[in-house]
Amino acid sequence: RSKMSLNSRTSSRAPRRLEDLELELQSAVTRLNEIRQENRKAVDDFQKQVAAILNTTISTMMSRLLDQDAAMVQDITRMSSETTDLFTEIAGLQHHLQDGKQQIRKWMEAWTVE
Repeated sequence: RSKMSLNSRTSSRAPRRLEDLELELQSAVTRLNEIRQENRKAVDDFQKQVAAILNTTISTMMSRLLDQDAAMVQDITRMSSETTDLFTEIAGLQHHLQDGKQQIRKWMEAWTVE
């Protein structure tokens, strides 16, 4: 008789316990889905932050490169101008050298004539 009453108590508690476990499982699944959504959002936010940082970094680097390019163009322009000035000066020196050679020839001719 005591065995019978124990079985009836256990059997009436089992469905109740099963319902509790089902509710806990359902709650755990719901929470798991919430966590998955939170993780997806966190990953998306992180990717956006990384993209923004990369865009800023690339933009800054490109700006610096353009500044350096502009400075190099200015240097090349200045050096080109200085080179042109040097060639002009060399041409002037060559002209003076030719004048000097002619003058020396005249002196040599005058000296040999005397």
